[in-house]
Amino acid sequence: MKAYFTSIKFIVMLSMITSFSFGTDQLDEVIAEEEGNIAYRNSIDFDTRTTKIWWDSAWHNKWQWLKSYDDSGFLTESEFYKFRDEEWLVRANISYTNNDNGAPTSSIKQVYWDGSWYNRSLHEYDYNDGGDLTQKTRLKWHGDSWHNRSQTELQYEGGLCVNNTYYRWEDSTWTNRYLQEFSYNDSDERDVKVGYKWTDSDWTERHKTEYSYDDNGDLSQKMFYKW
Repeated sequence: MKAYFTSIKFIVMLSMITSFSFGTDQLDEVIAEEEGNIAYRNSIDFDTRTTKIWWDSAWHNKWQWLKSYDDSGFLTESEFYKFRDEEWLVRANISYTNNDNGAPTSSIKQVYWDGSWYNRSLHEYDYNDGGDLTQKTRLKWHGDSWHNRSQTELQYEGGLCVNNTYYRWEDSTWTNRYLQEFSYNDSDERDVKVGYKWTDSDWTERHKTEYSYDDNGDLSQKMFYKW
């Protein structure tokens, strides 16, 4: 085994928001990100995020995400637009069906092309009685119907996920591909993650990550091993 990472302190980054509901309070902030000579600015509020790109000494509209919610405040739809020829043009849409707790039971992605909507992918979600996600199935549209592509199953102990298994749909059955196992310390913080790959007829260990925490419960060290 070879250790790739030693003593990594948290670097807090705000990632791009995809399908999260921000609740009832509006989020009004501007995020500036730079990569090389390109600068992006994200303007975010409750139901809209707009990305602008710095070019030729000025900010220009680039992308926009619009979110819709039901009367309970649950996310029901997310639309993606691209700015072109001085107008916002719709490019994709994700619609959500939620359970009584607001967790999605299904989501359908469609793309807009040449004046029509086309199905691309479907995700279906199952939960246990505690509201934990236990299964996620991905299907892809082909011809005129949905076809299985991949599936993830998650198992829990004491409300903590202890493993997840990833399958691919092959020869009309779900086939093992990857497995991750998790363990936790007395404070319910993850301290070990082990990854396996299915080879021949058994799981083969491929990598392991060990986590250490300081007295405040903050991550202080992360060790990665690969075989």
